[in-house]
Amino acid sequence: MGVGYGNDKEFIFTPAAGYHVADLIVDGESQDSTGSFTFYNITENHTITVYFEINIYTLTINAVDGNVLKSPDQEFYDHGTSVELTAVPAEGYSFVEWSGNASGTANPLTITMDGNKVITAEFTLKSYTISASAVGNGTITPSGPVTVSHGEDIRFTISPDAGHHLDSLLVDEINTDSVSGYTFYNVTEDHMIRAVFRIDDNPLPVLSGIQPSSGYRGETIDIFFTGSGFTDGVTSLNLGDGILLNGMVIISGDSIRANVTVEPSALPGIRDFTVTNAPPGGGTSAALSFTVLNHLPSVFDLLLPTDGDTVQLTSPATPVTFTWNRSKDPDAGDTIVYALVIQEIEDTVFFTGDTAIAVDIQGMLSMNSLYHWYVFASDGYDTTVSADSFTFRTSDNIDGVNGDDGQIPTTYAIYQNYPNPFNPTTIIEYQVPEQSHILLKIYNLLGQEIASLVDEVKIAGRYSIEWIAEGTPSGIYLYRLTAGDFTQTKRMTLIK
Repeated sequence: MGVGYGNDKEFIFTPAAGYHVADLIVDGESQDSTGSFTFYNITENHTITVYFEINIYTLTINAVDGNVLKSPDQEFYDHGTSVELTAVPAEGYSFVEWSGNASGTANPLTITMDGNKVITAEFTLKSYTISASAVGNGTITPSGPVTVSHGEDIRFTISPDAGHHLDSLLVDEINTDSVSGYTFYNVTEDHMIRAVFRIDDNPLPVLSGIQPSSGYRGETIDIFFTGSGFTDGVTSLNLGDGILLNGMVIISGDSIRANVTVEPSALPGIRDFTVTNAPPGGGTSAALSFTVLNHLPSVFDLLLPTDGDTVQLTSPATPVTFTWNRSKDPDAGDTIVYALVIQEIEDTVFFTGDTAIAVDIQGMLSMNSLYHWYVFASDGYDTTVSADSFTFRTSDNIDGVNGDDGQIPTTYAIYQNYPNPFNPTTIIEYQVPEQSHILLKIYNLLGQEIASLVDEVKIAGRYSIEWIAEGTPSGIYLYRLTAGDFTQTKRMTLIK
């Protein structure tokens, strides 16, 4: 088009419905304007081109307790595209309506994309009706038409009136064995439940007292039951495990005498005793407790080491023997297990079924130290401790070390340290058959020297040396004896 020299010219561009300005090219260069462009003081020819594109929209779908199918299923939609939405409820739910940029209950629903849209499918949990009714003298709770949500559980409680009982309970017209109630689990459809009651023929017994209320294992005793509603030929006793009923007599409507034996193998503890009257009517009383008692193992005396005795430490170490009198248990068949405890040796207990035990504990003992010891006796149910606690003191030397036996060793040797594990002091013994230059050193597992205990000439004999590992971290260490061509290495453990 022609424009006069020096004039201005404005161009206005309007996209069709559903379109927008994609680009504006003026004299070959893109411009930012999307609605108009003006040439000012025109002194030469110009070109202007506007490009339009169709609008593209997003469709956001929200759904809880279900999902929505889109057809076509795309991330973006051109202006004017028709999209079919189908709401699919999760199990137990039903579709209610559309909300957001759509409304109504149509399913499927067709929409036209004329802008970005957010649409929500609303679902609701399904519900069902359980019809509950009672016939006769009694109640069912809840009753009437009862609404239950999909997948829920609901329990109906059956309560006969006084002097009546539940004759039958029909669930969906099928008789059930339940007498106190019924539970529908995971309800997914309608149901019915009907309780039919009739008058009792036998009373519900009441149990109010038991005398005596305990007995020892292996004992046979008479027990008196008091209460009400006891009837000869109708009433029976329910006793706990391990209690035998030898016979019973209905003395009156409120008293029963029963002869019972508590079996020797019965587990100690509480048993529930009840009384039952046979149907029609009848039932079982509330429970009263009867306790099965256990005879405690008898108290016993300690023997050796005697109280205040001295235990000689030896090398090589030998077991220390402890003895005591036997604990007696009146309950036939019980087995007594003894547990020796040395108070100063923590977290260590020695078990035996005998009245004597030899234990390797010298590695846990220190020289010239006082120790307390006592013994527990258990029959598996109850535990008794010895009548007293004894003490013993360890010797201030180690028998067999430093050549006390007068014999000259015939070979080089290094022995296991004791105690082991230790903290922080341990003793290392070694022997030399002839005068030699002796090296005794401590190494860590990396081969690094930690300490040099001996580096001198020794004459033939047996020796011991104490290593005090103060400031040395916990771990496994090696100690090595070297004498001429002889080398021997052992391991020890330091625990702090």
